[in-house]
Amino acid sequence: MKKVLVISSSLRPGSNSEALADAFIRGAAEAGNEVEKITLKEKEIRFCKGCLACQQTQRCVIADDAPAIVAKMHDADVLAFASPIYYYEMCGQLKTLLDRANPLYPSGYRFRDIYMLTSAAEEGAHVPERAVAGLTGWIDCFGKACLAGTVFAGGVTKPGETKGHPALRNGENDSVMEPLRRDRRSHPLRTIRNCMLLLATCCIGTVNCMAQEKREKTVQTAGRDQLGEFAPKFAELNDDVLFGEVWSRTDELGLRDRSLVTITSLISQGITDNSLTYHLQSAKNNGITRTEIAEIIMHIGFYAGWPKAWAAFRLAKDVWAEETTDEDTKAAFQREMIFPIGEPNTAYARYFIGNSYLAPVSREQVNIS
Repeated sequence: MKKVLVISSSLRPGSNSEALADAFIRGAAEAGNEVEKITLKEKEIRFCKGCLACQQTQRCVIADDAPAIVAKMHDADVLAFASPIYYYEMCGQLKTLLDRANPLYPSGYRFRDIYMLTSAAEEGAHVPERAVAGLTGWIDCFGKACLAGTVFAGGVTKPGETKGHPALRNGENDSVMEPLRRDRRSHPLRTIRNCMLLLATCCIGTVNCMAQEKREKTVQTAGRDQLGEFAPKFAELNDDVLFGEVWSRTDELGLRDRSLVTITSLISQGITDNSLTYHLQSAKNNGITRTEIAEIIMHIGFYAGWPKAWAAFRLAKDVWAEETTDEDTKAAFQREMIFPIGEPNTAYARYFIGNSYLAPVSREQVNIS
């Protein structure tokens, strides 16, 4: 059984693309999968700021509905996106959501197979090509995922036009439904359910899932650089097996979790040389934050020994040195000031850019109530 997440992006009630989404859900559920649907109606999804903070924290800094949706995308095995075709492209709200899914890039995301379901007033196989190309560009950034199938319903304009379509009288085609009943070896969603194919005047299903999933391979040359001549076999095992194969098994365990296991092992053994520094830097690159590493090392200290935690903290402080919280920045600035910074200037904040604070210098010379 697979965890399937279907995201309907049309904001129009009774939309034709949502009808495709609902048909996909029925087919996936009948094939024995766990299915959840999210509609972007009434959802607040703001534009990506391009700050890239999520590449370090795996969390978006914008507080709206997108992070919760992206979290569900992370945990799904199969994703299906339903969109109306606007100007031969996917709708803007779906594109905005895909942009906001940037925290998934450095994570141990689960999804492998991705589907696109589209509808348009115009008929013809060429109509959804650019929308599919846009989604394919997003998928190409995730080495473990592939475009598993597309469905296009053309010749439908008004909401609900697919309802009662004459093609529905053709019934269900057993040869189409059969792949939905098979196990993972031939993927239960590899072919779209027949009722989806009958929802529009023109509905074309294509399947082009890759035969093998691509892996993001970890490249390491430290062994050959430092020991290539002295211990060539050790260098080969270090670079090609440990990093090239074991660390690259991100399908089974993500890089972030592998970093956590590695630094825990090194600290527990009292290894605080440059190898720990390297793996602390890798942990940071793989999304472990300053707050998290402090908690992790403290936790290790209770089990592995307090002196080992002290030694690890000295290295971690250097690795995460440039990351400071707002409170740290404010405290550092206060030490350079003669006068107190004061309290947040909430009453007049709209007149200032950035963070502003107010502190009365004297209450005696000027009457301040």
